[in-house]
Amino acid sequence: MRWRALYAGQEISPQRPRTCLQTHEDAIVTCGGLSPDGLVRNLTLCYVPAEKTWYQLAPMLTRRCRHGFTACQGFVYAIGGKGEDSFHCSVERYDPRTNTWGYVAPLAKKVKLVGTATLQGVLYIAGGIEFTTEQGRRRCDTVQRYNPSTNSWTSVAPLSSRRCSVCLVTDAHYLFSIGGLGDDDFLSAVERFDPKLNTWMQMAPMSEKRGCACGVCLEKKIYIFGGTVDAFSRHASVSCEVYDITLNEWHSIASMHVPRFHASAVLLQDQIYVFGGIGSESVDRHNSRMVECYDVQKNQWVAAHSMPYEETYFRGCPVSMYKDLLHSLNKVTIP
Repeated sequence: MRWRALYAGQEISPQRPRTCLQTHEDAIVTCGGLSPDGLVRNLTLCYVPAEKTWYQLAPMLTRRCRHGFTACQGFVYAIGGKGEDSFHCSVERYDPRTNTWGYVAPLAKKVKLVGTATLQGVLYIAGGIEFTTEQGRRRCDTVQRYNPSTNSWTSVAPLSSRRCSVCLVTDAHYLFSIGGLGDDDFLSAVERFDPKLNTWMQMAPMSEKRGCACGVCLEKKIYIFGGTVDAFSRHASVSCEVYDITLNEWHSIASMHVPRFHASAVLLQDQIYVFGGIGSESVDRHNSRMVECYDVQKNQWVAAHSMPYEETYFRGCPVSMYKDLLHSLNKVTIP
């Protein structure tokens, strides 16, 4: 029997309860990013697919883009990134029960373009571009783990090489680092981290190189969407592929409608939503705001909704929101 987690340990059976008995809504939270006029944002929004409605949440305490973003134990974490003039080492946490942000333990170094994911109740970041006064900017192979119970960061085994803009995905047992941009080229490499052994293992590479891609894991398969091999020329990809964890094999799947890199992919109730990111020069205003939904069974994409703003470099992740809180918030109108 399958169970669907609602919030911080609360569970319900697969049968969806009557609407009047529901206390939570499955939602997608987005935060930060870069506005069309180049301003770094602290804007935080919430999309509820069941209502096809966007809500405005409390803004982050720090403006940031190109940051890490993931949900862990019922909270949402924004990690590092870039502000108007500098990199960040700060980390802040959103509490969906109170619609508030608060700072937690910072990173040891300022960093942007990290991969982020949660495995077994612990938050991980991998790779990225670090900034130090002594060395300036450089890609890194660092992997760090944050324990919410102790509010502390620890280093674990590094990646096999330095890279940024990796796609970090987890199943129930392992952490997967997929693609990214190395010192010399974009990568097709895939590595698997075993937290029990603190070791990385090389797995079958993707069929093509890609950095700045996004992905999710569903039923022992990892789905990877978009990305780029030439971010400076805004060459975004529509191609997608799926990795069979059991067979250690990659296969192509249906392409997205809109080319994207630096997009976000979120899994909610076995539905995969892809949104945001940077499109090619040919992508018009309407398509740049499109939220696409991938049907795994049909291998088909449909347009699910639209983003209210044309942000880039923002991040998104799933969270369970209290209905009473949601309905006290301002709705965001889609232009």
